Amino acid sequence: MKGKISEIIQKTASVLYKRGLSMFDAEMQQHLLSMCALGKISELYENDELRQKAENCFLKGWFHSEKTDALEKNLLSVENIKTELKSHEYLIFIFYGIGMKNKNLPMKIFGEKLDELIHQKNKDNKAYIYHIAAYDDTSDDNTLNDSLISDALSVVLRAYMPYNSKINEFKGAVKSACKKHPLAKLILIGYSGGGVVAKKIGKLLAQDSLCKPYKIITIGSPELKASENISENTLNIIIPGDPVPLISLMKETDSTKFTNHFLLNIKYPTVNPIDVHSLYFSPESDENGIKNYEKTALACINYIE
Repeated sequence: MKGKISEIIQKTASVLYKRGLSMFDAEMQQHLLSMCALGKISELYENDELRQKAENCFLKGWFHSEKTDALEKNLLSVENIKTELKSHEYLIFIFYGIGMKNKNLPMKIFGEKLDELIHQKNKDNKAYIYHIAAYDDTSDDNTLNDSLISDALSVVLRAYMPYNSKINEFKGAVKSACKKHPLAKLILIGYSGGGVVAKKIGKLLAQDSLCKPYKIITIGSPELKASENISENTLNIIIPGDPVPLISLMKETDSTKFTNHFLLNIKYPTVNPIDVHSLYFSPESDENGIKNYEKTALACINYIE
């Protein structure tokens, strides 16, 4: 048993350090390692008491000293959305993460929920929603481009290359849509690696008079090099325990930070950090019948308004 625990902790430590665990102090590092080891053991042995202990550790603080902000108070029920007198038009681009193909069903459902909530705020609102699978290369003849490794490398390239061809392609699609809907407020939403794309495009369009982003929202995305011209209208939505936001693509000299909003009321069917990354758009429901993807959509809508 001790040997198994040691093996689990060593493997967990290796994964976590690659994802930025070293940025925490020694006490928090030990806490996170213990939590992950407990989580793995609870899955292996299906021990209810151990699982509960793992979940309690898990929810108490993956992100050291961070606290949820006032937005969390508005996420308890879909009914909390208030109707406005003035209607708006919204142009929303949703950028998918790595390994996600075109017409991904959970993302489509998420987009439909955004549209529903926008009209719930005001029945005269208009929403034009575009989906872009930012790492789907299945249309070309190079099967190597379809691997998760290739996708992960593409995230890095799109974070650091100023004139990446795909970024320019996506930026062109956004600008074309802006011309079709010149009165609409532009919203860029990116999940996981798609958040890197959303922020990069946001930076490129920050000074564009026709196509300046109104809001940029990343969901479970790596920490990207910040830019002051988009920091005030950018929100990172994070589930505590998701390892992906621990990945840093920032230069050490860059001190500007974006606002983080932690979804503390997400339904957790797992304490495995890797699996947590998929919970933003999952259909698990809480005791009130509200699904995870509804809570993620609510966080987006509350920030947009």
